[in-house]
Amino acid sequence: MTSSESPDFSNAILKGTYAFTSIGRGGDAPYAAIGVISFDGNGNIAGSCAANLPGRTFQERIQIKASLKGAYTVDADGSGFGSSTATSLLPDGSTQETGYRFMINQVEAIGGARVAQLVTLIQEKLDPVTGSLNTATATRLPMKVCSLLQASKAPIRASVLHGAAGLPLPEPVSSPMTETVTRMPPTPRAFPERPSAKELSILMILRQGHTR
Repeated sequence: MTSSESPDFSNAILKGTYAFTSIGRGGDAPYAAIGVISFDGNGNIAGSCAANLPGRTFQERIQIKASLKGAYTVDADGSGFGSSTATSLLPDGSTQETGYRFMINQVEAIGGARVAQLVTLIQEKLDPVTGSLNTATATRLPMKVCSLLQASKAPIRASVLHGAAGLPLPEPVSSPMTETVTRMPPTPRAFPERPSAKELSILMILRQGHTR
């Protein structure tokens, strides 16, 4: 914990939307996932993730996007530990349930309440596809970012890509803490004017004098 004080730990300390990165260690093939997950402060979670899984060959990777729902419990002993269970809804309609143990690493006071800002998670069992032990780091997003994530929706999909390729973006998740953000059109980029022939000549003379 980064705070010198010992806060009262309960499910309410985990509240908001968090971006996470998960990496698999060991096993038969590499594993990675990114996503967003929302904690409601009452023990419920919802979110989405994009996972990079092995295909039929070393060059083939399968990109799967799944929605997440589940529950979490923060240990009341003040240790910062907790447990959660997440059910993944895959594009083919099947589900997969995964258990985690987590540790709250950083807490900040927001509006008079303590809210976790950084959480690390470790999967309780080895990944059934890769055999790896998956760990994750989740960082709480500012409310403005959460509102922007809700601005567009994308359908759940899966794709098979060969070689190195970009992951599909995670599906936005509704956050219990929102604020209105006005999306402004991008500001046109200002490019410098092209120098005249006379200015180019002067620059060439200055550069030649500098190199001598």
